[in-house]
Amino acid sequence: MKYTLLLLAVLLMACGGPDSQVLIKVTDPITKLGLDSVKTTIFRTWQGGGKQIVAHGMTNKEGESRLKFRSEEGYQYMAVAEKQYYQALLDSTGAGFMNQTQVQVGVPDTIELKLGLLSAPDLTTLDKLYPKLSGIDAVLRLRSNTWESAGIPRFSWEDIPALLEGSSDTTLISAFPRDPAAVIKTDTVRAGLAALWLVESIRRKAAGNGNQDLLLPPSKAPVMRVAGHNPSPINTAADVEAAAAAYRTWWEGVKEFTPREAARRNPLTKTGLEWL
Repeated sequence: MKYTLLLLAVLLMACGGPDSQVLIKVTDPITKLGLDSVKTTIFRTWQGGGKQIVAHGMTNKEGESRLKFRSEEGYQYMAVAEKQYYQALLDSTGAGFMNQTQVQVGVPDTIELKLGLLSAPDLTTLDKLYPKLSGIDAVLRLRSNTWESAGIPRFSWEDIPALLEGSSDTTLISAFPRDPAAVIKTDTVRAGLAALWLVESIRRKAAGNGNQDLLLPPSKAPVMRVAGHNPSPINTAADVEAAAAAYRTWWEGVKEFTPREAARRNPLTKTGLEWL
């Protein structure tokens, strides 16, 4: 029994301190209301300016995010809130910002952070680069080779089924969506892969890997490759069919999940395919 307890103590020391939990509430200082879809992060910091993310999440409709992390002695922990079109505000003393604060480890507590709304974005420019478009309209434009947007439209999770309807189209098209900041080296892509590229952009946004208002493209253009191999300038019809089947299988398995839960599952797992 003595040796068992000793081994347990050694394991606990090796694994760090106990699990800590903190409830972060993010509010607008003007309306006093909670802000949803705010990225919340807890950093471990140490002397010399180093830091490491130990937990992250998103606030719910009430502006709340509950984070758990394993604390260790000798470190400080900071909670930070971030959201596009919102800014960090100075506190009343002017010495710090209201969107971040130190976390008291071991003290069950609610941390309240504040973010202020920036001036409204230039919607004319926003609509030119990132127009609103339905999944059905996108598929029709891809099939007819009449895509016009310079950027990636602002789709929603509900557009995925319509986009999947066009995912098996092997037609070569010259007008297609792309990362507006990228230099494209291919003149044509398969229409079905362009539809799947948009689906993947929606999935990555929902997974919380990037900007919460705009989509996060998986590659510079709708081109795939077999993992570990150099890409062909033009994907084959077989590539399109394999990728479309994988995404449809993924959707059938996750469509009843919340978008965030569903987005955490990669449709291309075990297919050998990846976005270039």
